[in-house]
Amino acid sequence: MKVGREVRSSAVLANAWHHRTDALSSVPVAVAVISSRIWPGLSYLDHVATVVVSVLILAAAYQIAWPALARLVDSGADETMRRRLLQIARETPGVLDVHGLRTRHIGPGLQIDMHVQVEPELPVREGHAISHRVKDRLLDGINEVVDVLIHLEPLTKRTD
Repeated sequence: MKVGREVRSSAVLANAWHHRTDALSSVPVAVAVISSRIWPGLSYLDHVATVVVSVLILAAAYQIAWPALARLVDSGADETMRRRLLQIARETPGVLDVHGLRTRHIGPGLQIDMHVQVEPELPVREGHAISHRVKDRLLDGINEVVDVLIHLEPLTKRTD
């Protein structure tokens, strides 16, 4: 499990869950078999062990399938990660505001798309440098981030 989390591999995590389920399911089966051999009146423990093993298998299936299904439907980053991304972008010198954050999982990584607002009269070259600093800080600061697209905009006053 540790290696699967480190390399962010759903295949390694699924295999770890498979092995974990095999090991854990052996315990109730062994208890049921040994108990019913020693005390034949406890043969109903075989049915109890079947239910316990079924629950373990269903729990493992959920742990394996749910993350994969979430990624198949293009789920984005969770709220904690979104706040972290926004914080890094907003703390970049020259950035006045950030909005329009969109995230998408790509394999084990995360693709980021955001709108960064800067001073309206800023030369293009400086705005471009700011957007590169935001991109570099996101790529360097969060291991899961594999791609960043920055939309640079002039800060406009809202009239609401």
